[in-house]
Amino acid sequence: MTILSDDFDDLSMPVAFIKSAQKRGWNALHFRVSQNHIHLILDEWRIRFVKVDEKKFWILSRACESGWSEMHSLYHPGTSRLEWVLVTFGKLVSHFERIKFTEPEE
Repeated sequence: MTILSDDFDDLSMPVAFIKSAQKRGWNALHFRVSQNHIHLILDEWRIRFVKVDEKKFWILSRACESGWSEMHSLYHPGTSRLEWVLVTFGKLVSHFERIKFTEPEE
């Protein structure tokens, strides 16, 4: 599922989630003047917490020449499973890092 940028609202991330992500190497980047309005950044990767039509999602994006490219999104599993989001996205980042993107030969 691809979530288009004009279809959602960014949400505040739980403080415990931010701290756990920072322990795993993610950097907190404020996108609004507020303590919890954060995007998490790790090298060329970004995690966002958004709301679309009353449903909450976690979005993993990768920086590319044209901006951010959405690589994967997860339905919000509830606050008791936030560590699962970090573990899952960590596995996805590792997977995508191993994939070699090559241009087709002409």
